Formats: sequence, C-alpha cells, structure tokens
Amino acid sequence: MKFTRYLTVENVSRTGLNAAGEIEANFNSAKEDPSTQKVNSIVTLSNGQNIIISEYFTRFKNEIWTQTSWQGGAGINNWTNPPGNQYATGTDVDTAAAPGSVVLAQTGPPIVDYWGNHFLLTATTTIGNMNANNFRSSLRFRAQKNGTVNKLRINLSAVGNQASQVTYRYGLQSDNSGNPSGIYLSSATANFSTTGWQNININPVNVQAGNTYHLVVQYESGSGAGGNRYIALLASNPNNLAVPLDLSADSQQNTLWFNGTLWTAQNYQPVYLLGFNDNTFEGNPYQSNSALAIYGSNLRGEIFTLPQEKTISGLRFYISKNTSQSPADALYVTLRDMTSNTTLINNGTLIAANDPNLATSYKWFSYSSTLTLTAGHQFRVHLSSPTSASNRYYRIISITTQAADEYRTNSWGGVVNYYTTSGNSGANWNNSTNIDLSWFDLITSKPAYAPFGELISSTYDVTKRAGFNRLYWTIQDLPSNTTIKLQLAANNDNTTWNFTGPDGTTGTYYSLSGGENVWTGLANNRYLRYKIRLETTDNKVTPEIGEVKINLSP
Repeated sequence: MKFTRYLTVENVSRTGLNAAGEIEANFNSAKEDPSTQKVNSIVTLSNGQNIIISEYFTRFKNEIWTQTSWQGGAGINNWTNPPGNQYATGTDVDTAAAPGSVVLAQTGPPIVDYWGNHFLLTATTTIGNMNANNFRSSLRFRAQKNGTVNKLRINLSAVGNQASQVTYRYGLQSDNSGNPSGIYLSSATANFSTTGWQNININPVNVQAGNTYHLVVQYESGSGAGGNRYIALLASNPNNLAVPLDLSADSQQNTLWFNGTLWTAQNYQPVYLLGFNDNTFEGNPYQSNSALAIYGSNLRGEIFTLPQEKTISGLRFYISKNTSQSPADALYVTLRDMTSNTTLINNGTLIAANDPNLATSYKWFSYSSTLTLTAGHQFRVHLSSPTSASNRYYRIISITTQAADEYRTNSWGGVVNYYTTSGNSGANWNNSTNIDLSWFDLITSKPAYAPFGELISSTYDVTKRAGFNRLYWTIQDLPSNTTIKLQLAANNDNTTWNFTGPDGTTGTYYSLSGGENVWTGLANNRYLRYKIRLETTDNKVTPEIGEVKINLSP
C-alpha cells in the first residue's frame, strides 16, 4: 500500500481573552494565542483513508517587559521633560506632570475656562399644534449611553379641550440625514387631556451611545385631529446643543415639525426624558424659567458641589436690571464653603451702583478673586443688593423642572446642585432642589495641550532572538476627543527602527489597551522598542497612559 506523509502547522485560539482559557476546536483570530501552534502529522493512504496525529506546541518560557517610568534608562535620549521634549515631527509629550504616566505637554499660556451652569432657557414655545392628521412632531437627540429604553417622557405645552377624543402614537425612530427614518423602533399609543409631563411605556428597545434618534409623535386614531382636538409638545429657546446634566455637547439636538409634506428643523431645545429598564433616565428636564429679583433682604443663590479641585480667578453672572432706572445699590457676591464653614468672598462688589454697562437686557458681569476650592466640598454662592428697592432691582434667570427624582437627577449636576433663596438677608435659607440658577460661572484656567505627541521607549535587549506575543497598556485617563495608540519595532542591529501596527504597516496602530496580538513579522529579533502616540482634538484635555507591557518568548 502506498502512502504520503506531510506536516501542517496551524494557529491556535483560546476560549478566554488575552490568550487565556482552553484551546478552541475552531480557530478564532480575535482570540489567537501567538505562543501556541498546532502541528498535524498526516499520513494519506492510497485507499483514501488518512491518519492524523495532532500535537500542540507552546513556548514554555515567557517574559513580560514592563515600563512604568520614563525618567531614565537606556533610551533616555528619546524623552526629556519640558521644554526639551520637542520632537522632529513637532510632537510634544510630558513625563513629569504625572509621574509614572505620559501626557501631552502644555503649549503656550493657560486657556481661560468656565465651570458652572451654562444651560440657558429664556422662553418656552410649542413645536406646533398637531391639529391635522398628517402633522408630526420630532424631538431629535443623541443618546448619551448604551441601554434599553422602555419609557418616554414628553411635556405637552398645549392640549385642546377635546384632545381626549384623539389617540397619538409616541415612539423612537432612527435618523435619516437629520430627519426621522419613518419607521418606529418601538412605540405606543396614548391620549392625554392635560398639559405638562406625560409618561408613555413602550416595548424595550436598545439605543447606542452617540447614535442620533428621534422621539416622534403623530396622529393614530380617533375623531381626527382638528379644532380643539389636538396636542402640542413643549420646546424651549435657545437651543443649547448640550445635555443639562453635565453640559456635554450634543450637536444633534433640535425640534422638527412635519407639515404633511416635509420636515423642518426649528432650532428649539427639545424637552424630553428617556427611561431605561434600570430605572435611570437621560434627557432635558427643564420646562420653565423665571426672572428672579434681587433687592433689599431678598438674596438669590446656588448650592453646588465641586467634582474636582478648582483654582478660580473669579466668578461670572448673567445679570440685568428691571427698568430704565438703575438699582439703588451695588450688587454684591458672597461665596461660602459650607463643608468647612468658612466665608471665602464676603460681599464682594460684582456691579457698582449706577454701572453704565447695566441694561434691561442680560449681560455678563465678573468679580475677580483667586481662590482654591476643594473637591467634594459643598459651596453656596449668593447675590445681594441691600438698599435696592422693589421697583429698582437686579435680575438673574432661574430654570425649573419637576421635583421627582428622574427630573432632578438630570438637571445641572444632578441632585447636588440647586437653587437657594433667603427673604431675611441670610438669616434663613430655603432650598429648591428642582430649580437652578442659569448661566453663572466659576472662572478657571486649563492648560493648553499639544494636539499630539509621541514617545519612543528605551531599547529592550532580549539577549537572544525572540518571539513577541502581546502588547498591553494601562489607561490612566481618556477624556472625550482623545486617543492613545502604540506601534512596535524590532531588529537585530539595534539601529533600524521601523515602527508598525498590528498588520505590519506604518500607517496602523495598536489600539486595544486590554491586549492585542503583536504582528508576527517582528518575531526572530533581539531588540525591541515601542512608540506611544497621544492625540487630542480638544486642547483643554489630554489622554494619560500608565504602564506598558509586552509579553515575549525568548
């Protein structure tokens, strides 16, 4: 009987991540174990039968090269602290600002920045009276998190006295070039006879953070929309293009009106909440505004808690007067650390009496004072004008939502920030946790970071030719609009450094901090280096990388 013998070598994957777990029967490139190979010894018989014997070969000796400090070493010529860390490519990193980490270096003077409630509401409006069967309303937004939505909250600004005779459909649709797609992802029908917040339960539907959705309302059934049989959804002005809770940007926020023929964007702020199956909510809960009078014994302020320490150079408020006459007294600001029971600013003059810049329209006014405010402390800031009168006073804007938790937790800063007032010159204070002062700031500064930076590591000498298996790193901080990525280079002459990504090309980068297989073309080399690349499109923030690890087999 004739036979043929030959060998095959196959890649191996495991059931866990980072080459951990049991060997899988079918190879999965996403879970490849680069330290293990399957060798098949195959005998092919002339009668068509095969004999196959398989063995797994694993590197028994593995090492991990770890770097947690970039302050010295064999490759110190590749990095120095500012200002000596400018590279030929124009990149810039800093290894001293956060010891044990690499961040982008600061370039130029600090940038003036503001922390406070920048969410403004000067008027409310309706998207449109839905008094025809082919009219529709849309609240457009970008989802803030991944989750399963099972509730919708909308606010009706107008309801006809026969609206209960009409049923409308409420639901979520995906986006199609800025307009609703026309197909509900999930929806439910309801009829309402009162204005204000309404709840609609829908079948659970998943939303993805960053994706744009529309909360669409349209006629479903009943006597027919018209006359006094209609509803209208609330919107507010201006469109802040921001989420109230943390003031994160949402360029997709808008209200849209369908007149039976086409959709029109109105540039109003959508008022809505999405309810998730874990009983959390997201959206914009602010439904009204008020002009608050400051005079005599009437003090107006905000209680807030700082998420992180801030050194401020002053405070800023959005103020107007009520008539053509100026208030009789100056406007004063007081800042108190409630946690430590200390007064940091005591009746500082924000606006002098008869200030020519004060008008009946709202304008910014600032008070200068350099202070360091402690993270986690609760503060109260308030404004006063003791001898101004009820017909000659200052005004500041407040914005209001409902008192229930799902609304308060989505107002500015959540439940830890809220409006406070005193009617007896500060002897007693009354807190309103569903109201906030609109547009007041702590004036701060932030470093101006380089747009990108690169750091090339020292050389790791394996002392013999080796295989390089996996690359890992620790993310210390990765703000929005920033990225961290790495490349590797290996050689046998300690001179030729060609940095490449996971496919062996110079234009790609390793981007999975939890572990990524090293390009096999680097194997059988003695010397190894990595290159870190940090990037930001927002020069007020920087990514921060901690230790870097490379698993290798000598």
